[in-house]
Amino acid sequence: MTEALYTYNAYHSRYDSRQKMPPLWTRMGAAWGQVTDNMPEVQIAVLEPGAQGEEVMVAPKDPVKYEEWRKRISDIVKKQWEDPEYRRKCSESHKGKPSARLGVPHTEESKLKMSIANKGNKFHLGKHHSEETRKKISEATKQAMANPEILHKLSEAGKRGKPWLGKRFSEEHCRNLTESHLGKNTGAENHNWKGGISYKPYCPKFNNEFKERVRAFFGYRCMMPGCGHVWKPDETKLAVHHVNFRKDSCCTADVIPLFVPVCHGSCHAKTNHNRDYWEQYFTEIINRDYGGKCYFTKGEMVQVRRSQKW
Repeated sequence: MTEALYTYNAYHSRYDSRQKMPPLWTRMGAAWGQVTDNMPEVQIAVLEPGAQGEEVMVAPKDPVKYEEWRKRISDIVKKQWEDPEYRRKCSESHKGKPSARLGVPHTEESKLKMSIANKGNKFHLGKHHSEETRKKISEATKQAMANPEILHKLSEAGKRGKPWLGKRFSEEHCRNLTESHLGKNTGAENHNWKGGISYKPYCPKFNNEFKERVRAFFGYRCMMPGCGHVWKPDETKLAVHHVNFRKDSCCTADVIPLFVPVCHGSCHAKTNHNRDYWEQYFTEIINRDYGGKCYFTKGEMVQVRRSQKW
């Protein structure tokens, strides 16, 4: 097997007319993108066809020459990717095509090398997507989530198991997580900070007996749009949400006390975002559909208790 030099246009299938380009380069050119004619050239050592007709690209054996060869390839690729037109052509050529590595798993050695190479990588630290990019991501996600095939794939992937189930972080990792979060996203730095109102106590009238009257009034049904879950006796009780976000609304005369039952967890958590919207939404529901009423009186609750089967 003899060694020959090919004038190779990086990531392309163009080569010296005196030699026949091995199929390996053709495959790489097709997988890595569209050809441009103004690409810098570099000579790369390639082995001629062997006994089995297989062509293999090899790097120089000399460590010094190898580093020079590797740097030249790297510089060519970096220079090419600085060109917006080249990036656009590569993007267009890959649209609608599967990845060249689709179905090809990384070896354990490759995974280890990538892990080491990315340790301490802060390439995108402190950076944010532009409004245009965020809009593109949002539209692409909405389009994908509307595809039944993609939803089915996500569902099936979730059924294959939970890789972290039953596993625990190491003591060192837990310590690192704690130290990295100390003093961050707490108090006034948290996006949900409302001046410390969470530390204020609830009105004494807002007790378990009153909450039960609110739940019963709405038929033990979650009032969050898109949910409508009906509570069962063996489940966690529905949370009672203050529509006007006032903990003292039962005990003050300057606000009308309005409440709705919602599921614990995600449904109740949603009300912490865009509070003005949720206050207006639930207020309109109570006034329009329930005549401004949102709980039973104590006398009405006695009648309800008698009719309940649990």
